[in-house]
Amino acid sequence: MISKNKNCNLVQESIAWGRVIDLEDKKHILNCNKCSAVASQIEELDSLMKNESIDIPSDFVDRIMLKIEKQEKNSASFLSSNWAETLMPIFDNTIFRWGISGIGFLFAFSAH
Repeated sequence: MISKNKNCNLVQESIAWGRVIDLEDKKHILNCNKCSAVASQIEELDSLMKNESIDIPSDFVDRIMLKIEKQEKNSASFLSSNWAETLMPIFDNTIFRWGISGIGFLFAFSAH
């Protein structure tokens, strides 16, 4: 369902972030089953969280960022090693080289 240049995802994000909901989006939430369900779930979650005391460790962000950096580094090295392993047999293939040369030859002499 669309709400004045906004789709349900944007309306639901506004609900989740606790942004001010304008009148048109409020009407949308009342008429859209998905958005009204999200609104009630977020409201229920907020009411539960108000009664909870949560202590976040001081190094929490640093530990998360370290894990993200390790994952990115591992995925980057994985891609670069697989890239070379995948392309080397193709470029080392004699038929492939003849095909590229043949296409280049055709382009070079077809322009004249």
